Amino acid sequence: MTTSPYSKPIRLGLYALIGGAFLLFIVRNLPWHLDNYDQARQAYAALDIVQNGHWLFQELPYGGYATKPPLTAWLQAACHAIPGVGWDVALRLPPFAAAVALLLLIYRCGLRMGGTLGAALAVTAFAFNMMSVRIATLVRTDMLLALFCFLPGLMILNHIERRRAWSRRDAFFFFLALLAAVFTKGHTVYAFLLPGMAAFAFIQRKRHEPNRAWPGWIALLLPILLLLGALVWAVWRYPEFYEQIVLGEMVSAFQTSEGGKTAKPFLYYVAHILHRWSPWSLLLILLAGTQAKRLKACWKDPVFVWLVCWMLGGLLVMSAIPDKRSDRLFPLLPPLTLLLVYFAALYDRAHLLGLNYRRFMTGVIVIGACLWTAYGLSETGNDLRKQSNALRLFSSRIADQVSLERLSVAGPSAEGFLCYFEQTRSMTVEEAVAAWKEKRLDALVISRHLLEGREAEFEPYAVLDRVQDPFNEESYSCIIPAESVSDTP
Repeated sequence: MTTSPYSKPIRLGLYALIGGAFLLFIVRNLPWHLDNYDQARQAYAALDIVQNGHWLFQELPYGGYATKPPLTAWLQAACHAIPGVGWDVALRLPPFAAAVALLLLIYRCGLRMGGTLGAALAVTAFAFNMMSVRIATLVRTDMLLALFCFLPGLMILNHIERRRAWSRRDAFFFFLALLAAVFTKGHTVYAFLLPGMAAFAFIQRKRHEPNRAWPGWIALLLPILLLLGALVWAVWRYPEFYEQIVLGEMVSAFQTSEGGKTAKPFLYYVAHILHRWSPWSLLLILLAGTQAKRLKACWKDPVFVWLVCWMLGGLLVMSAIPDKRSDRLFPLLPPLTLLLVYFAALYDRAHLLGLNYRRFMTGVIVIGACLWTAYGLSETGNDLRKQSNALRLFSSRIADQVSLERLSVAGPSAEGFLCYFEQTRSMTVEEAVAAWKEKRLDALVISRHLLEGREAEFEPYAVLDRVQDPFNEESYSCIIPAESVSDTP
């Protein structure tokens, strides 16, 4: 895909796309809070490390162990140790850095495969969609997992493209990438890589060609063996870890029914890709369809074979798992993006409607970037108007008026409260009543559900502030002793 007549304007547009993507990554989740998508649980794990020194096994806000391996929490705790970096930034810096790294890697791949226009398409297809802009600064593991899944696949792609054998150094970096993925989200990385590697090996063997996607058994299996060793030690050290994590998290994903919910259909992820990755999903289908006559020639190219095996292998295996969530398909976006650029690089003109290829592709890029930018900013505006950070604002108002050392949260409650108040322990209602009567508390955050029927046990009290949970049908109050109000001048 040559771009020499358009190099300068496309290059300037490319820089604008990258800058716009970074900006959209930052602003999409404003106002920052921890009250949906299980963000509070991940934030609490980092807080548990910093305050309690639980580096190996972190706890959940209201009992049990953290359901994710500790690498993300380690990175967040390390960011918090940087002078001047508060929790708001520290919690979001690792996923944002992963998003930046992914975008730059995909940009370089697009540049190599399709010139500046291919790089522009790669950047736009990865960054401007419903998933990437949302996940980039969520306090979750998804973006880090996508990066650590992409790195081994990219290493394989480079070895295939350059027809280079694996050295010990290459295998070591492959091992490190897999190890990072395993300690980010467990065995999930193997679902995205192993099926494609097996299919590619089978095809290459049938063709009697060398399998350059094979880094060696040690680099491939040692990370999962280390994880299994950690699991065995955890089960031996903490018997309840087996029931909660091994059975409750790992095994339950393969069960056909959980909590009365039936398994989602096999094509669930395909439908979500078509929707959440549009218009790039439609463009991929269009380019592949109009290029159908050349697919046999493409199939002779090991690079194309690996991209197809990488993408389809992960998609088929994840689709076969009964327990499905739309966020789990995100690591498929980078190989899908590269496959889109590969098809685009085969064209000189778009065969559909006889349009000039470069004008057609530039128009799609501009329209896609503008649409998703408008959507992202619109959703941010809606969140700001609806005050989706109401619990965060409530916590800030309380912290300005009450000493946090004399404040407690009655649990169970919204999990974000403990993170907002930087506390790693809540009180049961019974403990809160006892502390209240013994005058060990100056303030208590409690839900309407827990307070109802027990008001007399806290008398005399006054309500300092009240808030409605924007994501659940629950409200919270901060109560203080009534004499505190009377003593205020």
